[in-house]
Order: sequence, then structure tokens, then C-alpha cells
Amino acid sequence: MNKPEFLYHGGKELVKIIKPHKASGICKKNDQLNAVYATPKRDLAVLFALSLIPDNKGQISWSTEDSSDNRYLMKISYGKLNLKREGYLYKVPLNNFEKIDELQWISYKDIEPLDYEIIDPNDFKELIIKSEKENEY
Repeated sequence: MNKPEFLYHGGKELVKIIKPHKASGICKKNDQLNAVYATPKRDLAVLFALSLIPDNKGQISWSTEDSSDNRYLMKISYGKLNLKREGYLYKVPLNNFEKIDELQWISYKDIEPLDYEIIDPNDFKELIIKSEKENEY
């Protein structure tokens, strides 16, 4: 795979500088680093811009899943999509990032985005696999 021109980072807050923080992934060690994560896959980064509302026990948990049409889906285990909270998709420069797997790049430095777009969760409802515990939006 050729190096991308830039990467994408999904966030829930509008910021001028993206700072490294401890990730809370559950799959592997690379998903729990104290870093800024980015990906060349726009649709994957969009999932990280979406906010969830905790379930009635205060829990939130989700994972990604591939779809038959090569898109990434958000599979929610606990909680539900917050349709009232916008997120942000940042375009970030490749410098200061290192590739850790096919989908993830990380930086241990603060990152100044090149640009951003507002993500309306209502435009991405089709990417959600609803929780069996809380099916209503």
C-alpha cells in the first residue's frame, strides 16, 4: 500500500490541537496506547466521531465490524447512538505518525489538523448495528 497523503481522526470535541491520550480499545495492546490515533479509512474514522448514550447501567461498549459492501460498521454492545450530538472528522498530516497495522497509525505528539468536517450522526445511522439490549433510538 502506498503512503496516504493524509490521515483521518474522529473526535467528539472540536479542538485546534489533538493531544495524545490513553485509548480504551479492548482487542489488542496496540488499541490501548497513549497516542493520537488516525487511519487512512475515512468511514472508519467517522465511527470514532459518533457519541453514544450509556445504557441504564451506565455502560458504553462498541466495536467495529466489516460489512458486505466494504464499509465499517459500529456494533454497539452497551448503549445507543446519540443522535443529538455532532462529532468531528479531522484530516491530519502524515508527519509524526507511524503505521502500527493496516488500519491504524499513531503519533505520540500533539497534532494540528489540516481541516475538519462536522459529522451529523443522523447521516450515519445506517452504519450502526443496534444493541439487542437497547434497540430504540
